[in-house]
Amino acid sequence: MRKTVFRITPFGGFDIPDLESWLVKMASKGLGFSMTAGPFTCFERIQLFFTTQRRKSK
Repeated sequence: MRKTVFRITPFGGFDIPDLESWLVKMASKGLGFSMTAGPFTCFERIQLFFTTQRRKSK
């Protein structure tokens, strides 16, 4: 599997709220932002860690 993944950026660079939510969505799929190159966004595959511990209630 490739370490680097390229995607077409679906929003302009000045549409910060939509761009931020898209990057969060990509991160939840295991893709961490690396850089932009014109209309493309470069991602690196990341390993996701989830905790299953519950907080103790007082």
